[in-house]
Amino acid sequence: MVIQMNKVSIPADALGLHHSTLPTTIVPDSRDPLQINGHIQATWSSVVGEPEGLRSPEWAWKFSGEVFSFIQAATYRFFVIILGPLLSFLAAIHFGILHFLQIWFLRPILKFFHVVFAFTRSFIEITLNGTVGPFVETAGLFCSRFRVRHQRVYDAKDEPAYPFII
Repeated sequence: MVIQMNKVSIPADALGLHHSTLPTTIVPDSRDPLQINGHIQATWSSVVGEPEGLRSPEWAWKFSGEVFSFIQAATYRFFVIILGPLLSFLAAIHFGILHFLQIWFLRPILKFFHVVFAFTRSFIEITLNGTVGPFVETAGLFCSRFRVRHQRVYDAKDEPAYPFII
């Protein structure tokens, strides 16, 4: 798969994107092409709303919205400038360690247990199918004929909300 970005062809694998995680369309200048933070929508109209009958003056409403948007953007930019590089450095270390452990430690251990317990699984499966299996199958056939019907016993107006609490 090839992604067109500003008339430059870039293979999806070169971007570290896999076919299962790619959206159908990628906006060229988007900083969130996979929409991992699409749920974060803190705009003025999504945070503050006046109900019918309560209205502030139009100029106050618009000015408050401008102040909100400006302060929100300035605060975000301030923290990105101050903490962004540090947090990206820490995140890179964190994911580097995580990838190292996954590739060189956890996956080999998982494969080890898969190989070691393959015999145990086969042995237990054969043993249970030969000894307990017929009894469980018979019990299942017997219980398959049961019918359950739900019916309220009483419908009183003064029945307690929590009948099991004394």
